Amino acid sequence: MVPNYAILESLISHSVKVGGLLVPANSLESYLGKFSLNLVVKNDDEIFKVSLVGSATPIFYRNQYFLLCSRHQLRGVNPEYISIMFPDGSHVVTSSGVRMFKETELTRQTDEYDVAAFNFSEPVNENPDLKSFFFKFDSSPPDTSNSQIVAFVLSGYPSADQEYEIAERNHIGLVKRIVLAQPGNQPSDPALRLLNYVEELDFAPDGLSGGPVFVVQEVGGEHRAYWAGIQLRSGTKQARILKVSYLQQFLDVFADEI
Repeated sequence: MVPNYAILESLISHSVKVGGLLVPANSLESYLGKFSLNLVVKNDDEIFKVSLVGSATPIFYRNQYFLLCSRHQLRGVNPEYISIMFPDGSHVVTSSGVRMFKETELTRQTDEYDVAAFNFSEPVNENPDLKSFFFKFDSSPPDTSNSQIVAFVLSGYPSADQEYEIAERNHIGLVKRIVLAQPGNQPSDPALRLLNYVEELDFAPDGLSGGPVFVVQEVGGEHRAYWAGIQLRSGTKQARILKVSYLQQFLDVFADEI
């Protein structure tokens, strides 16, 4: 398989603007990929202190630090125990609040409601080293034709790749995957977007749900990257994502409540 950065370099001959930062094309994959976290659950167990339940998207928006994931990842999980793990794995911090939709007949009819957000502002402000995890969301991608879209960049933590060896070695090895996609046909649900992977996945996609999606597109004669949504469901050839416009509305209500 051709490395993602090589594909991007073949499509982009210069740097990409991400917010106010210029990122070289051969570094864009790793730069955007860093805004993906493993969704961690804190356990009341002396040995198995955490569980891994997929991927999550950390966003800094309206001066608050939010962690987003899909709601279906939380089945059987107490949301109060959702955590962020420190880079060295030394400890985890839990959120100071969560917002998600209750499961009803209405919420089962559309994936628009398959989202949860956790407010990590208090623990992040107390631990400034965590701030670099969060993508500063200050503008949505402009509406454009598919011809102006260079690629989508998706990242996450496939369950089968993670090394969970707590009992044997007191070790957790986190493996992140970063893949590229192109626009697919628009599904019937307006909250969703269907993407076609540039290369068929050579790994099981379970665990990618909740991970971030960025889009690189041409705007005013230059290439820009924007947060485009979160992953909801993935196969080996396609991914369904929840669009950023719906996520922004969801976060606005949460931020107004804080």
